[in-house]
Amino acid sequence: MLRDVPTLAIVHEVDSISLLHLARIYSGWMDIVWAVDDARLTAADRRQLGRFGRVCDIGGSVHEAAAVLASAGVDGVTTFADAQLVRTAEIAEILRLPGNPPEVANRLVDKGEQRRALAAAGVPVPEFVELGVATEPTSFDAVRYPAVLKPTVGAGGRTTFAAPDAGAAAWQLAALRAAGDLRPMILEECLGEYPPGQRGEYGDYVSVESVVGAGVVHTVQVVGRMPLAAEFRETGAFAPAGLCPERSAELAATVADAAAALGIRTGCLHTEIKLTADGPRIIEVNGRIGGGGVPGIVADTTGVSLYRCAALAAVGAEIEPELDQRGPRNGVSFAIALQPPLDTPVALTPGWSEVLHGIDGVRQIDVRAEQATVGHGEGSYGYLVMLAGLAESPERMLEAYRTLYSVMRPLANAQ
Repeated sequence: MLRDVPTLAIVHEVDSISLLHLARIYSGWMDIVWAVDDARLTAADRRQLGRFGRVCDIGGSVHEAAAVLASAGVDGVTTFADAQLVRTAEIAEILRLPGNPPEVANRLVDKGEQRRALAAAGVPVPEFVELGVATEPTSFDAVRYPAVLKPTVGAGGRTTFAAPDAGAAAWQLAALRAAGDLRPMILEECLGEYPPGQRGEYGDYVSVESVVGAGVVHTVQVVGRMPLAAEFRETGAFAPAGLCPERSAELAATVADAAAALGIRTGCLHTEIKLTADGPRIIEVNGRIGGGGVPGIVADTTGVSLYRCAALAAVGAEIEPELDQRGPRNGVSFAIALQPPLDTPVALTPGWSEVLHGIDGVRQIDVRAEQATVGHGEGSYGYLVMLAGLAESPERMLEAYRTLYSVMRPLANAQ
């Protein structure tokens, strides 16, 4: 039986989540144990974590890590970092805590494993081929073009390329290998239109934010997306997504089918889905809460905290009481990112701060860089500015998006 205040272990990666935000959500509700590899932490990192909970070193073997957390008396273990999903699952299995089996966690981080599991269960997937170091040239003819080349294990659109034909795919892979990138890659048919299409002024894909408890998938919110920047970099998310109830139900069913195919029993899912002429097609299923401002968007528009859902699932508590908070909210919640063109020096224009602070509904402005040259390796994380806020209407949200993109100029022309 759970204690009045359960103890939750978070297998933590530095910069994977706002500690202050998480502390506010869990304060007085759950005790936090930060499970970290001490060898990868600075003294400052450790002090910062210590402000918001106990810190436990789990840098040894997975069995040693499990023993440390058992001694800490944890009731559940979770993570908000893709790189820690498998290790978290292994620890949960050893401690007999709620969680997905390690092989299921692996399907959530390995794109090849995920595609194979989905296809075996009859869930439509694009044609794909996995490319190792010794890949034969004929492998490039195994998919339809245009195609997408990306790491088999990776996140955030980093090192992701569009390949218009087999020759381009072979050339790009050879360039990566020559530069020392020997990671397994996946080459797959590009879903939908390329360049990516639009629904009016919106992107042609969405994400479905879900929480799974005892194998039951609960859809919390469908989040709309702004058009992708080259090459496949995200420029923003918003909700409500503006879809009809029938389409939303179809998307929820697609996620449920995918979760069953992958064997998911518990946790939060962030599932990206392309809206194609042939129906919804899964881009990828992520076994954690979505980034890019998604938790705030969901909280704004439904009243549900995905962080609380993740914690409840991890300790085996009932999720329904949190989901009962759901209800319509006014306005359009958004988080939009200013993505510069690739390999082009750019800068924010003079007076950019005043312009952005003048946008109705903006509540947060995060500046990553006032000038930069962004390459493929940074993916969606190479944005200059992120805006978050609540607009009165979809039209006002689109105005905010256009205004954000008006404050970026080529560096050579910036004053």
